[in-house]
Amino acid sequence: MKLLILTCNTGQGHNSCADAVKEEMERRGESCDVVDALGLISVKASEFISVWHARIYRYAPKAFGTGYAYAENHPAIFDEGTTLNTFFSTGAARLQALLETERYDAILSVHVFSAMMVAQLHRDGKGKLPTGFLSTDYTCHPSAEEGDAELVFIPHEDLTEEFVSRGIERSRIVVSGIPVHSGFAPCADKWTAKACMELPTEGRNLLLMCGSMGSGPIRELVYRLSEQLAPGDSLCAVCGSNQRLYEEINKNKPENVRLYGYTNEVPQLMDAADVFLTKPGGISITEAAAKRLPMVLDCTVEGCEARNLDFFLSHGWAQTGQNVEEVAACCVTLLRDDAKRKAAAAALCALDGKGAARICDALAAAVQRWNA
Repeated sequence: MKLLILTCNTGQGHNSCADAVKEEMERRGESCDVVDALGLISVKASEFISVWHARIYRYAPKAFGTGYAYAENHPAIFDEGTTLNTFFSTGAARLQALLETERYDAILSVHVFSAMMVAQLHRDGKGKLPTGFLSTDYTCHPSAEEGDAELVFIPHEDLTEEFVSRGIERSRIVVSGIPVHSGFAPCADKWTAKACMELPTEGRNLLLMCGSMGSGPIRELVYRLSEQLAPGDSLCAVCGSNQRLYEEINKNKPENVRLYGYTNEVPQLMDAADVFLTKPGGISITEAAAKRLPMVLDCTVEGCEARNLDFFLSHGWAQTGQNVEEVAACCVTLLRDDAKRKAAAAALCALDGKGAARICDALAAAVQRWNA
């Protein structure tokens, strides 16, 4: 099977999901390409949308949440023929050319934008091959029903009725889980993991990371947590691509804080952590769950992340607080309580991290049916 995955460069979450599926395909000896769907419209369009998405997400999270809520309450803005639908469909011609050149057997969309592009291709009577759409959050995204993918991959069985209520036929739904890289397997030896990251091996370690863009109250949390940590404990804070934040904290960095900018060592940092404080991005919390890493979530961006928070809290997979002070206190309490951390890790066994394998299995079966 030769698979095309259509992603979007709006944060690294969608790209991480795409790469996890590609990793599984290559492990099976199959062919897979990952393409930025927005780049099929134009390189400038992709850059513009990605840059402004990051700015709004990082500096105006309330505006992001307001926009998400509007999209939820006014789904007609994505209907066929609307400005938004037409814009995201303009890459369909280039997509068709790509399909004709590379002769793919199936398409997987990991963003609603690319799913709309594939749907337009089908309306044009082209691109007839098995297709899938992957939901990367623990909710049904606005406009998910606008795609006409043969298979709709969802993160958990308890979300099935929500997707059905949005007009997605039950027969199309596959409970796969969100795919994560093989590097996010549970850590077998936390002492060694801490030593490899040059952290105190006898103390406890808290990992703070709020997505690849470094959003949320990271600065406030760093200073508050550094004051409350017990002697010998440490804090690893990841600023992601937020270089300004990194420089501001680094000017007055507490001794018990290890500071990172953008890093590819997230699996290793999770291995070395005893507690993970993060915003509830769908991919980040799924990666931590696959690691069996106890979580405290700080929801600073509304919209889909608020849905992720509610879902994890309702299943007993994370804790939270109402403000920075409560979140910090929750982290410190959990960090000091071995029994609570052990129970939190055990609860996360409900998410097994095998989403990529289930997605590849389902797509392979669809291709077989298509060619029968």
